[in-house]
Amino acid sequence: MPEARRHCVFLTEDGRENGAGKGVEPDDEHAAHALRRRGWSVHGLGWRQAATASDLEGVLAVVRSTWDYVGSPADFLASLAELESRGARLANRLETMRWNCDKSYLRDLERAGVPVVPTRWWDGCDPQRLAASVDEVLQTSQGVVLKPTIGANAYKTLSLRRSDLDAGGLEAATRDLAGLSVMVQPLLDSVRREGEWSVVFLGGAPSHAVIKRPAAGEFRVQESLGGRIAAAELSGELIEAAAGALAPLEAPPLYARVDLLRGDDGGLLLIELELIEPSLFFALGPGSAERFADAVEEWTR
Repeated sequence: MPEARRHCVFLTEDGRENGAGKGVEPDDEHAAHALRRRGWSVHGLGWRQAATASDLEGVLAVVRSTWDYVGSPADFLASLAELESRGARLANRLETMRWNCDKSYLRDLERAGVPVVPTRWWDGCDPQRLAASVDEVLQTSQGVVLKPTIGANAYKTLSLRRSDLDAGGLEAATRDLAGLSVMVQPLLDSVRREGEWSVVFLGGAPSHAVIKRPAAGEFRVQESLGGRIAAAELSGELIEAAAGALAPLEAPPLYARVDLLRGDDGGLLLIELELIEPSLFFALGPGSAERFADAVEEWTR
């Protein structure tokens, strides 16, 4: 392997306040250490800083904890394109991340036959259309989930029940989400009863799985909101559902996280296919950091 390919940066949040990014996340350090043991140099770099760096030709730039891009997705994608034009090798591929940046990719996957959580779409402009979509979902569900099509870490993700509508909840949500493209989905009971499954793929192969459960009274599973995450058995059912979600892609990504919820009929439904900056839970997947390093070396051959 050429020496230039032995250098890797993990792209992180912008970190404009100090001009140096925010450093490699603790969980990603497991993967960084696995690469370093194989002779790679690895460090974190803010995604804006990376676009103007002068010494990244031939370097592998792995998008990791760039969670703040949701406030300026066009700038983020432009920075990745600039980074690639300067000779860096991106992971995942730029065209893959462009497609995955907006959750309307779920429409493509549904058309390809992937079972997804039933979703209606709102363009952020017509309040009456949003009200009609919410009402339709509440005909058959105890609650409705609203979330922007571009977002991370439960950004502006809201839940409404029928009683909330009488208390002005829909009007407040409409104001909060105005101007954003929004997904309207049923609140599935299984998120509280069972939890949300995440299956991590590395180099196109299933690596490990976790189960994420919300705090009492919550429906969002993020740790910042009190959610609990634990290692889970990588069952045949999970592998089949997750592999099916990845099957329509033209080429396997370096890394992927497939998030699944159990539907009312007992089958697993895709809630998100994360191909940009998902937490990969290396600490909860024995051997996963080495599998990531294996995938990186195969990716750069």
